[in-house]
Amino acid sequence: ISDQIADALQKEEEIVDVDNSLKMGKPELQISVDRDKASSMGITVATIANTVDAAFLGKEVTKYRDQGDEYDVRVRFAEQDRETSGNLSDVLIASPLGFLVNLTDVAEIKEGRGPVKIERENQERVVTISADTTSSDLRAIENKIQKILETIPLPEGYFFRYGGSLEDMQELMVTMFFTIGLIILLVYMVMASQFESLIHPFSIMAAVPLSIAGVALALFITGTTLSVMSFIGIMILIGVVVNNGIVLIDYVNHLRAQGMEKTEALIKGGVTRLRPILMTTLTTILALLPMAINKGEGAELFAPISITLFGGLLVSTLLTLLIVPSLYSLIDGGSLWIRKKLHR
Repeated sequence: ISDQIADALQKEEEIVDVDNSLKMGKPELQISVDRDKASSMGITVATIANTVDAAFLGKEVTKYRDQGDEYDVRVRFAEQDRETSGNLSDVLIASPLGFLVNLTDVAEIKEGRGPVKIERENQERVVTISADTTSSDLRAIENKIQKILETIPLPEGYFFRYGGSLEDMQELMVTMFFTIGLIILLVYMVMASQFESLIHPFSIMAAVPLSIAGVALALFITGTTLSVMSFIGIMILIGVVVNNGIVLIDYVNHLRAQGMEKTEALIKGGVTRLRPILMTTLTTILALLPMAINKGEGAELFAPISITLFGGLLVSTLLTLLIVPSLYSLIDGGSLWIRKKLHR
């Protein structure tokens, strides 16, 4: 199975230096025990293994001491009786039933090749297939490898598992999602304390999913994959996109505090804050544009950040000017209705 996977990986242009840790290059004599026949004679596999081991490698039976030095005394076959593979046939196995049987009566001796080394992880046999890549897009490489693995059927008890950079990337993605959730919570807490309200920040937080839609659109148009750098861009974006909503809603609250009606305050706030919001967004977007379209050395590392911010800011700003005031009005009206119900 590992040879099939390694051969398939070598055919991919972006995958290089494929190595299979299971190298079958060591010649050996293999003793295959007929367990049924051996059991009928009262002989176990362990008995056969211990007998062959003692005959050819020797068994320590005592120690010899001479002038303070200590030497192991091992008993084994004479050298002429363990020189060839044919000598294995002369090994006699003692049965607990009181007789001796020849090794070839309970086992088959054949020549073969064994692994150079046997790897285990958590008491399970494992084979490691490693490779390098000429591409910086690990997600695309993972998809290619996954398609290769899907074409190779596995017997029961076998499974694939990613390691190396792919495993690190998967673990990092989980951390990124947790970090994004924590950032959203912190942003909400800051706005709740600023507006002294637990409800109004939700209207501003609507800019976050709107910006994610812009990110998805920008990545799709440019053919950029969702990578670690893209996630870093999203984390930065969450803190930036709420700024426009804060500027707008803070001014609306200021107008309402002066006695202006809600709808009128929203309209005036939108008209008044439209210019500074657009100017702030455009200056940021134009500053990101050179890094987004740069094709020079190192561009594949930083371009996803700028593309993510570019798409998120552009779409969220246009939709924020329409959706945030609408949500503010709905949430404010809903909270007012609930308060009236509670006071009845």
